Amino acid sequence: MTRAKTLWIDDPAQLEVLASPVRQAILDRIEGLGPQPVKALAASLEVAADSLYYHVKKLLAVGLLVQRGVQGDGREEEALYDLPARRWHIRYRPEDPAQARALGKVTASILRQAERDFTAGLASEQAVTRGALRNLWSLRLEGALTRDELRALNGHLQAIVELLRKPERGRGGGLYALSWVLAPARAGGGRRAGARRASGRGDRATARPEAGGSRPAGARRPRRRSRDE
Repeated sequence: MTRAKTLWIDDPAQLEVLASPVRQAILDRIEGLGPQPVKALAASLEVAADSLYYHVKKLLAVGLLVQRGVQGDGREEEALYDLPARRWHIRYRPEDPAQARALGKVTASILRQAERDFTAGLASEQAVTRGALRNLWSLRLEGALTRDELRALNGHLQAIVELLRKPERGRGGGLYALSWVLAPARAGGGRRAGARRASGRGDRATARPEAGGSRPAGARRPRRRSRDE
């Protein structure tokens, strides 16, 4: 049986289960590393194996994970868990109230994890805050975009997704986390429509190494430079 290329997740029940950074991390690691037993998965995530069985069971119950055989013999035999497809994506249906609520919970969990990632990054000796190998960055921007510019922005974001989700990404290189939110913004809050702003305090895009560094320097004129410089 041919394995599907993409698992499209739009069921509110599945999204409710995904409103957990741990479960999102489980899917990401299995996508990158292939079928995994719980013990190996726990080692990859640097957590206790006992703490993962509950989350794996939840993912299995809604079809976000499947068992794909076993490895080992006798007492050493372990079930292998895999994605139903090669990769997973969320399909948005905000007109469905139940799905919209579940999407909000998933996004809230992503942003909570982004805050943890950035905090860990600030404490790491591996952080680089300038130059082409920068790996610690927090930024929020607002700007008016034409349809062509929005299309170009989405093209860049898709290229980032492909870069981070490349096959066998667990082999070689450092491990980094990137989180973002793109949303229509409301004019107001004391700002004129179309005004741009940049802030080094937001979580809308957060990249960090497995351990992090120092806070980005600020700037007063966001039209010319942003606090990430």
